Amino acid sequence: MVGAGVFSLNAKCSAISSAALWPSCGLITLMAAWATYNFYMIAEACKLTSSSTYGEAWGRTVSESSKWIIQTVVTVAPIVSCLANSIVLTDILGLVYRSVGAPMWMYANRNSVIMLLTTTILYPLCVQKDLSALKSVSAFGIFGHLSAMAALGVRLWDKSYRVGGAFYKGSPLEQAATMLAPAVPAAADWSKVFVLASLLSYCFVCHYNAPRYYSELEGKEKDEHKFLKMAALSYGSGALIYMGTMILGLRLFGPLSASFALNSFSISDPLGMVARVAFGSSVLASFPLIFLNMRNYFAASIFPSLRSDQITALLLGFIALLTSIVTDIGVVGSIAGALFGSSMMFIFPPLMYMGALRRTDKTSPVPRLRTKIAINTVLLVCGTALGGFGTLSSVKAAFRR
Repeated sequence: MVGAGVFSLNAKCSAISSAALWPSCGLITLMAAWATYNFYMIAEACKLTSSSTYGEAWGRTVSESSKWIIQTVVTVAPIVSCLANSIVLTDILGLVYRSVGAPMWMYANRNSVIMLLTTTILYPLCVQKDLSALKSVSAFGIFGHLSAMAALGVRLWDKSYRVGGAFYKGSPLEQAATMLAPAVPAAADWSKVFVLASLLSYCFVCHYNAPRYYSELEGKEKDEHKFLKMAALSYGSGALIYMGTMILGLRLFGPLSASFALNSFSISDPLGMVARVAFGSSVLASFPLIFLNMRNYFAASIFPSLRSDQITALLLGFIALLTSIVTDIGVVGSIAGALFGSSMMFIFPPLMYMGALRRTDKTSPVPRLRTKIAINTVLLVCGTALGGFGTLSSVKAAFRR
């Protein structure tokens, strides 16, 4: 869950209001609890229907004829994730080139950075057939994120980015204060809560993996209560990381933070360089794992006659093209979260669970069954509203830019 969009939370929070920090923390907590419950409901639906994949569970609980909806979302979601990661890596690589004194042609033009990233780094990684060396990528990714958080904490403590601080002069923060200060909204815009919620939907979603995680539990561990504890621990930990990142970013850079918070570090700040490299390395390590699942689908379903290296080149070229057009990770995360995250996390699970209850649960007392269906109906309505308003608000915010 902890990926490319997390360092954009503080910018989305400050766009609401200067007083939105603690309400935003409450929103993160609420959405973490909601996501945990729906993650658990997917496992329950799989248990009731003996399903082992998200699509299989959907077919047995909703309808076989509409499984294309699930396949579409599962196909598009990795493309969006790769796009988000590519945007972050482009920003980081350009700043790293500049910091180490690389020739100007390598970083002055964003498209040059995208080309170098795609051809010299991403393609050699993604064309590999054996990705076993990246099996510990999850722990490595968390370490990279926590290292970047630590850099934010140190700079907040030593006040380097306050006016007159060691790294304030010439930093993106000073430039923003000079150029953009009049544009900072004085009044609260609480409609942008939906933009923040949409970005959180993108950050929290991994529900398409719930059936696989549940099916991989063995023996006595294959217990729904233990699965619920696992989900609660994971989402609770993720929520703490999100809140910590958002609070540190807001306290350090304030409302003039870049959409991707690490871009607000000064080029001359060595700790900023450490933060970028640490987080960039974790994003880079996860990229081929996401890409591999996407490539395998295209190889099996769309381009069966092409070699894997040819499909890799085509997909990376398409992602590079999108990266040259879309530059803001916050926009990608918000729109993707509203469209895909909300669907996979807040709309599809209650539909699947209610379908499973109606089709297979013949033992529960009727009042208890009705209560479960009523609760999930309310969650379905709320999830649909969140997805609808989130999409509308995120698209409007993107066009205002």
